[in-house]
Order: sequence, then C-alpha cells, then structure tokens
Amino acid sequence: MYGKLIDVWPYSWETVWSELEEHEDSWNGLFTDLFVELEDAPNSLKERGRFDEIATTPMEARKVFQGQIPHHSDDRRIAKFLENAYEVLETEGSTSLAIRYAQLLEVFLVRYNLRYKLSQPFRLVPHLPGIFAGLVEEMTTRFKDDQHICELVDDYVHSLETLSSSKVSTDIKTCIHKACSKMEGILNAHPLARENTFAKNCKKVNTCPHEAISQFQERLYGFCSDYPGLRHPGNVKGKLRNLELRDAVILSIVMFCMSGYFVQDLDFENIIAFKEA
Repeated sequence: MYGKLIDVWPYSWETVWSELEEHEDSWNGLFTDLFVELEDAPNSLKERGRFDEIATTPMEARKVFQGQIPHHSDDRRIAKFLENAYEVLETEGSTSLAIRYAQLLEVFLVRYNLRYKLSQPFRLVPHLPGIFAGLVEEMTTRFKDDQHICELVDDYVHSLETLSSSKVSTDIKTCIHKACSKMEGILNAHPLARENTFAKNCKKVNTCPHEAISQFQERLYGFCSDYPGLRHPGNVKGKLRNLELRDAVILSIVMFCMSGYFVQDLDFENIIAFKEA
C-alpha cells in the first residue's frame, strides 16, 4: 500500500529537515518560518497564544519538524505545505538550499513508499498507484463497520492470496467470483438498492455519467453469471477461451473501481490529493 504523508511525518526529520538545518545556507529562523507556512493561525485565543509562541521560538518550532503531528493537518494540507516550503527556502535561504530540499524530499517520498511524486514546476502530485491506493483506503474506511461487506472483502482477499501461490483454473474462477460478489455486495449496501437483481439496482442507484457505463456494469456482472463455472453453470456457447491469470487481475481491479459508483459521498478530492490553490 502506498502511504500517506501524515502517517510518516515523524520520519521526515531524519530524511529532510535535519539535513536542511545543517546546510550552509540555513538561517536561524528556518523552522519558525516553515512553521508559519505549515500551520494556519487558529481563531481561539488559547490556541493563538500557543501558535504565536511556536512561531517566534525556533526551538519550539523545531520540535514540530522533529516528529509532532502538525495541528489540524491532513494529507492534502501537508502536501501543499511541502510545495510551498520550496519557495520559503529559496526566498529566505538560497536556490541551492531549495534544490537540496527537492532532492531530500524525493528520497523521502520513495523511501517511505508514499503515494506522491515530484513534478516540475515544484509540485507534489499523486502517481497512478497512489490514486488507486487512495480509492482502496476510502472504500475500506467507508465499510469498516459493515460486517457483511468486510466478510466479502476478506473472502476476496483470501481467494487472491490463494491464487498467488497456485495459479490453477479453479482458483482463477474463485477469485473473479469473489470480486464480483464484493461488487454486488457494495451495490446492495446502497440505500436505493432494494430490487432483487443487479441490473435493476444499478438503474435505481443511477450514478453513471453515461448509459454506456451503466451497460458496461451490467455486462460485466452478466459475464460473471454467464461464463461457464464462474457463478453458475453458464453458457458454453458464449465462451471464447479458458480464463487466465490476467483475467483474474484485470477483472478484479475493474470490478473494484466500478464499485466506487455505488458508494455515496466518497471523498474523491482526498483520493486524488486535490489541493486548493
């Protein structure tokens, strides 16, 4: 799984900030200036007093970068800060310091298997595996208290783990079957899905942007019902070839992604790490 910035923030000190502190173009107010960029000034007088103390005390600000989780922060805010820090370092320090920061940050992103990469001009953007990891995390969080969906997910994960060590035809079919059951279970968890067939529930939920997508969902489910031995005896006449490992991998991913249409109010801004300008 590709990780989030906030989860590994305590490790950023060793990889990034301590190295910048030792740079020849560092300055006394390095961490106070970065702290002000990191944290929004709070509204309450009590919290504002603490904010002002840290913002004017280099040693207190330094502690934030030594491992304290930033106050009221989430992944998007930290990503935005890491982008803005480049300009702070270049303006208050030097271009050399900013370039060194970019090098260290790239090492940090790779070392901790984070869902971001650096692009130019200096920006943190999610890479494709990171976006998929974000979708997985959002879906997992949404259904963590739903025992039925959790069981369907566990069944699918078990089938995938079994397939990874066997690669036999029966396990390929089981894996696709369990992926389909998970997709159908997620659809049935939608409050509008009260019909007795997958196709009817798709029409009730009605979240697709185009009829072609809705038809694809139904045909994908139809394949799982019609292919011989997958969910039912099936239709031998419709079979073009035997199932292969690639089918289990590709169809599992497709069915998981399609399930996203069946879940209300997923935070897709968080999934894609959208940051306000």
